Amino acid sequence: MKNFQKVHLQDSVDIVRNANGGELLIAGYGSLPNRPEPGLTPISPGWILNYRKEMCIRVTTCRGTSSQPARVAGLVPDTKSRSMCMIAKADGDQQMLLEQLENRELAGMAYDPRVVAVDLMNGKHILAVAFVAAFWHVDLLQEMVTEQANVIAKASGSCGSNREYLDLILDFEWKMFGMVTPKLAALQKRLERMAAGRATRSFMHRKHQVLFAVHETATFSCAKSIP
Repeated sequence: MKNFQKVHLQDSVDIVRNANGGELLIAGYGSLPNRPEPGLTPISPGWILNYRKEMCIRVTTCRGTSSQPARVAGLVPDTKSRSMCMIAKADGDQQMLLEQLENRELAGMAYDPRVVAVDLMNGKHILAVAFVAAFWHVDLLQEMVTEQANVIAKASGSCGSNREYLDLILDFEWKMFGMVTPKLAALQKRLERMAAGRATRSFMHRKHQVLFAVHETATFSCAKSIP
């Protein structure tokens, strides 16, 4: 882990605690809403301001491998955007929780811990710590939807498939907000079309095999009947 990532984490934690009367709030927008760390209690959906959510980070763990890297969500600065998230409160041993988050989000990953402004569903405005895309990291990518889809369709790792990861994010957004991130939804539709195309090709291939087998059987039967 880069040393300044650790510094950013502690600095961000201190700022958020001071702003929230000692409470440490974490804004999760990718895997955290669906797979939170022990010691994090979800308290409210919210909107992270001035960031857009993209499947822009290459990973070789959890949803991918070194031979088949996956793509996971990252927050990219954009003053005209806001991103759906779940705000969670840190309970219990916060030092242990921070170590867990370091290992999960920062160890070799293209994330940088930052203080973000969040509008909660009830209208309250808060500050929280979010792990945003690190602009300097080699694993922060700029790809077309077709490129991302080709990767996500194949990638899988110890935590499950890359496609499942994307579906879980969109399921969370729909259940909590009644809407989804347009770019991620377009990516999901692309994957659905790819899967439908593969199914059609597989069906046609099996159909061809059956017809060929029937033709061969009929030809053989005719040959036997000729005196």
